[in-house]
Amino acid sequence: AEGGADAAFHRGKLFFDASHFEEARVAFTELTEADGAHLAGWNMRAMCELTTGRHAAALESFRAALGVEPDFAEGLLNQGQAYATIGSHAEALASWKKALMAVQRGKGGAAAAAIRARVYLLRSRLHYARGDTTNTIADARQVLGLDDDPRNAADALHQVALACAARGEYREADKTLGRI
Repeated sequence: AEGGADAAFHRGKLFFDASHFEEARVAFTELTEADGAHLAGWNMRAMCELTTGRHAAALESFRAALGVEPDFAEGLLNQGQAYATIGSHAEALASWKKALMAVQRGKGGAAAAAIRARVYLLRSRLHYARGDTTNTIADARQVLGLDDDPRNAADALHQVALACAARGEYREADKTLGRI
């Protein structure tokens, strides 16, 4: 393609950022078919497939990305999200655990703290959906010390408040919401 793999990737990313997910999926598919080792291309292809409801295809694309780099923390994070979306909770938790281990081994790059925060938020939501308020709170509280993004902090505090309310601890839930 004209401009090479970088131009193809940015073309797909432009479509993705503009919420033109089908066009982005086509662009990333062309990229990964031309360059089967393009890690970011596989990851974005999978995210497009996930966003457009192609869950099985998304999981295959995440497997391809992880075949290129098994410690690809962002890919493991996103793979976990795909598993959670289809209700495969054990697989989601396993992918997120691997993402945390990859970050610990230095594989998260500049986004390491954000990846860790996102893993803990997603795990917290999954625990809450399964009625596990103890782990909901534990994982949500992990976020507060990891990331300066105020949206992540607000999401984490919201998860804690939900779990407190589910336990009947309404004062604690109200106090937690007051921190948002």
